[in-house]
Amino acid sequence: MSTDSREEFKPNSTHGKFWGGYMLEKIPYGILVVFGGFFGLDKIALRSPLTAFLKFIVNILFLGAWWVYDILQLFDGTFVAKYGHTTPFGVSGQGYRLIHNLTKEKTNEYTQPSNYFNGSVSTFLFILYVCLASFMGFTGIPNIVYGDYLGGLSKLISNVFILPMVVNMIYQVIDIYRSSTLEKDGLSRPWPTTAGLVFLQDKYPATLLLPTAEAKDQKTTYLETERELREVQYVKDEKGNTVIDEKTKQPKILQKGQRTGLETIADFTYRTVKRIWPAVALSEANDELTQGMGVTVGAMKDVATQDPNGLVMAALGADKDEKRNQVGGALVGMSSEWDTVLLISMGVLIVGGFAAALLRKFSVPKREEDDEYPRKAYDRDDPPPNPGGV
Repeated sequence: MSTDSREEFKPNSTHGKFWGGYMLEKIPYGILVVFGGFFGLDKIALRSPLTAFLKFIVNILFLGAWWVYDILQLFDGTFVAKYGHTTPFGVSGQGYRLIHNLTKEKTNEYTQPSNYFNGSVSTFLFILYVCLASFMGFTGIPNIVYGDYLGGLSKLISNVFILPMVVNMIYQVIDIYRSSTLEKDGLSRPWPTTAGLVFLQDKYPATLLLPTAEAKDQKTTYLETERELREVQYVKDEKGNTVIDEKTKQPKILQKGQRTGLETIADFTYRTVKRIWPAVALSEANDELTQGMGVTVGAMKDVATQDPNGLVMAALGADKDEKRNQVGGALVGMSSEWDTVLLISMGVLIVGGFAAALLRKFSVPKREEDDEYPRKAYDRDDPPPNPGGV
């Protein structure tokens, strides 16, 4: 197969064209083939976890046949650079233009690394991610390790409940399958246990695997998308003006602002508590009192305008009886002598009741078990007691 014919196929994650540059160096890749090839680690580095699993199974069943086969391919770098790797089952094309410096001959290799390539260390970090996702993906630990702290922590907490745990376990298998494009697509946030309930997006950049510039760009894109999802977007005309709906006379909405499930619950809880919270009730009562005082002050101003002398005399206490009548006879106001008598009588009754209860409690002796009363029961065979006995 010629080089040109291979370019006609749509590139996948195992091809350099998919990444826009090379993603592996020759020496680190050779080390993986020799020392980790039996377990398929070299295929993970080529961004093909499924091929890695198949290679591991074949090596177990056929005593490392595929492992030896890939080691021999290391000595034919020119062929791999032109056509990609082959397998014991035929040509696969994996690694095509993905590895740098396979040969000194002039080939179609990329001379520049991909924007997603973060040095040889990122290759080993990617292999570590696949291993973590295979055994602990449902816990959220891989997300925490690779930069998605909030997403991983949310996934970890959600495992307290049965249904989210089942969803996370299903996504663990999906994450392994999708890990080949991890640098581009980012870390997954399972729906709906994490995304939808806690976050608006189901992916977050894998910042640990990315170069600084690329990680910054992806985080910026993530935040901008988050802002756009939260904002209400209106329909615009050709001049950029907001289009008004003829029926509702309101701006036409292109996209409603989204909120996470937790934000919706929190807003509903806040509005509910606000109605019954004592502090809010006191605040509303205070507003009503302030409004009432305002009306009273306004009325006093009117009185002062019409009869200033009468208002001054009332403020000095010249007409106390009339003021007491205005109170309405309330007990708190102590408007008359009968109120005082009634309050004192109630106090005497209460204190007397407590005193009587205390005296009755201490004056009655405690009954002992050996007291004559109540009388003991007699059997029928016993002689009746002597009434005249002393």
